Amino acid sequence: MVEAIKQMHKNHPTKYILICAPSNAAADVLLTRLATTLTPKELFRFNSYQRDIHTIESKIKEYSHYQKDAFTFPSMETFLSYKCVVCTCIMAGKLFNYGVQKGKQ
Repeated sequence: MVEAIKQMHKNHPTKYILICAPSNAAADVLLTRLATTLTPKELFRFNSYQRDIHTIESKIKEYSHYQKDAFTFPSMETFLSYKCVVCTCIMAGKLFNYGVQKGKQ
């Protein structure tokens, strides 16, 4: 799956990729493997604000947005600048609540 995402990113640079996993652990594994190729400006780990920031590896934090020991949603402009977003299936549903719509805005 990781290689398919990397190839999609490489061969279709104008496309946006939402990568959903069933758990935080699975999403973190995907992010860690994608981080070998993608930079924090290209790849974003969307975490729940309830997730304990102190239990997360520093590599994951590099690709996340947080303030004062809590994960937060970045500005819409910042969010839309990422080419790939990794999150859990539950958090993918929350994107609609933040105003993210299907396709590029």
